[in-house]
Amino acid sequence: MMRVGLGQGGAVSRRAVLALVPGLVALRASTAWAQRAGGPARIGWLSYISQPDVGLTNLREGLGELGYVEGKSYVLIPRFADGDFTRLPRLVDELMAERIDVLVSRGPSVDYTKPVTARVPVVFAYSGDPVAAGFADSLAKPGRNMTGITFMALELSAKRVEVLKELVPQATQIALLSNPEHAGELAEYKVTEDGARRIGATITRYLARSPREMPTVFDEIRAARPGAMLVFPDSLTLARRQEIVDFAAPSSWTRCSRAPRRARCRSSRSAGSR
Repeated sequence: MMRVGLGQGGAVSRRAVLALVPGLVALRASTAWAQRAGGPARIGWLSYISQPDVGLTNLREGLGELGYVEGKSYVLIPRFADGDFTRLPRLVDELMAERIDVLVSRGPSVDYTKPVTARVPVVFAYSGDPVAAGFADSLAKPGRNMTGITFMALELSAKRVEVLKELVPQATQIALLSNPEHAGELAEYKVTEDGARRIGATITRYLARSPREMPTVFDEIRAARPGAMLVFPDSLTLARRQEIVDFAAPSSWTRCSRAPRRARCRSSRSAGSR
């Protein structure tokens, strides 16, 4: 199963994580799972964030909706990196030592599961391009003992620019904040740039690879004074979403008073998880 989401991924939503469940069910027929005669399936969960992880809660709910009972049909074995990516390789080793039947991961954690795909199937939720990231041979036939969902929908990137232009029609200069190390970012940028060109707007790309680079990027955007800003979702921008919203608030460098009434001053309410 490889599903392409209908929108750009933010924090993993309940609907997105529930979409993983069919992949888990399909993997129930895998050799490792089948060899566990009569016992509950052992599902590893690898997360780069801290507890509580809403994705894990949603996964439990999805399995329950399909009639799977935790403790009877399956057991979940979670590991959390608490935002420290250097811990992820060790956590993968811990999960493998637990003799899991399938490993579920999301976001940047997925990259750390590739070394064990020969030993256990991996189900993932990812906001970038899984082919570019090396998780899949293609969207139609992922292979590599990995399957899952991607939230990247390039056809919607241009549409997002159009919607922004409708909300802020006077904006001809648009700042784009993105992480160039996020798989598929360049393809998404090119589609976004083409979409902006068609509506008479210009995109200026501002790149941040780490939290340390964010203040410098903010200074550059503030100095340029664009009419609007787009942000590509990835683990960095999601982790800093409140900081980004505060930066883009009317009290900072933007002027939302000239925008249509329905668009005014909404940034303070846009940082919530989906």
